Amino acid sequence: MAKVIGTAGASVREMEAGRRQVRRLTMLGVLLLLAVIIYVWLVTSRYLAGMIAVVAAGLVIVALKTIDTHATRNDRRQRKRQRDAARGASGEEKVARILEALPDDYTIIHDLPCPLGNIDHVVIGPHGVFVVETKAHGGSVTTADGQLLLNGKPPEKDFVGQAVGNALWLKQTLAETPGLDVWVEAVLVFSNAFVEKRAAVKGVTVTYPGHLARLITAARGRSIPVDEVTEALRARLTPASSAARPE
Repeated sequence: MAKVIGTAGASVREMEAGRRQVRRLTMLGVLLLLAVIIYVWLVTSRYLAGMIAVVAAGLVIVALKTIDTHATRNDRRQRKRQRDAARGASGEEKVARILEALPDDYTIIHDLPCPLGNIDHVVIGPHGVFVVETKAHGGSVTTADGQLLLNGKPPEKDFVGQAVGNALWLKQTLAETPGLDVWVEAVLVFSNAFVEKRAAVKGVTVTYPGHLARLITAARGRSIPVDEVTEALRARLTPASSAARPE
């Protein structure tokens, strides 16, 4: 079993919890606003007469309906964002189980902070260093004319650019330590989509979970000082996440 540092999907799980809390606070705010409107109307309606009271009641009903409509739309958006975060975390955890089953001469670092956003997984092996970015989107993944396509269309975010940027940053970071000028390979793995075939887009390997372990263990580059690379990256982790998990 590989040595493991950090917890897969930890930052995304925190995001999910944060979005759940935002949703709760938003709904609480809506309920309080509704209660205030109803209270003010009940208090003031005693001093209104005839047609004025009817008009005031109509305005209150319109206000309540408008608030309810906007609250419902907002709740749907928050629910979707929460589901997206949960799906993303599950995808990272699925890929993590595959990586953690690699031989014991590999080290896995999950959720490594970097300027472009946390790197999902860094794999340090005897013959290569890999940046593995997990995407939990469903559907079909293909490539055409050197472009990544999700369900026949370019994805809403530049997944390839993200993977390239993270790999370059990691390579530059390691190069700051003498003797650690190593090549870093970028990998995009789709945990829930059908990947038509393993391909490379702008130097990024696109694959699926079932092929990931073979891809990594098949690397036959020059020898990598696994312990030195691990220590160089451990310094960039928080104290809580830098501790190696028991195998």
